[in-house]
Amino acid sequence: MKILNAKTLENYMENQIKLLVHNNYKGRNPRLVIVTATDDKPSQVYVNNKVKMGEKLGIDVIVYKCDNTVTTEDLVRDINKFNDMDQIDGIIVQLPLYDHLDSDLLVNLVKPEKDVDGLTMHSKALLECNKLKMLPCTPLGVKNMLMLEGVEISGKNVVVVGKGETAGAPMATTFRNLDATVTICHIKTSREDLEFYVRHADIIISCVGKENVLEADWFKEDSIVIGVGFTYDKNGKQQLDFDFDKVVELNKVKLVSQRTNCTGKATVLSLMYNTVLAYLGEL
Repeated sequence: MKILNAKTLENYMENQIKLLVHNNYKGRNPRLVIVTATDDKPSQVYVNNKVKMGEKLGIDVIVYKCDNTVTTEDLVRDINKFNDMDQIDGIIVQLPLYDHLDSDLLVNLVKPEKDVDGLTMHSKALLECNKLKMLPCTPLGVKNMLMLEGVEISGKNVVVVGKGETAGAPMATTFRNLDATVTICHIKTSREDLEFYVRHADIIISCVGKENVLEADWFKEDSIVIGVGFTYDKNGKQQLDFDFDKVVELNKVKLVSQRTNCTGKATVLSLMYNTVLAYLGEL
């Protein structure tokens, strides 16, 4: 069994990004704006990681942070302002937002050529048709990690747990477009059915963000288990949707993503890559 981390991907993507910017330099660094309005802890972790990765790769990451007094109308005005600024290459609306804000409206305000997160309706439609020039960040990161490990995706039985807009839903579509046989399990899937599908899966990608969604002994011999969703236990320790330590102890699976610093880092690297594509005018 191998424990998967994002180090190989980080080295590969860092070289690719720096080479692209060096060969196509426009007199300034690529520039990304992150619009955030939330107290959600995992979301704040992701934003901090994006800033740090941007600093490392020479990408200017600007965090536009709003408190809970901000209105949808305020953010409509601000996002449109960023849309009109030529020196801004990419814009993401960091989800979740405060409950009183219209998330769908705000996400879909981002111009297609600046939608580096791939979450607008325009990008989703292109993804469904397998015509999107760049993939949403989390599926792109997971796909690249698996491919760098030599994992064959085509023809594999893939179970995606969770159907959220930022991870589960685009993950399922992405792997379907890669010719996998994809099953989506979600909150309305019974516990018995969830176990059945997981036990028969070659690749399991869990995107829920809740402890103990999946039991460690459900994973079949030589399967591949990827944890995208995470939460924090009562001691402040990051936990995946399954008991990582138990999976390692059982030693049945072929590949399992490590508890921290793996798929989250892969997602951030993918965001930086998409920002560079936008900088080059390739979205």
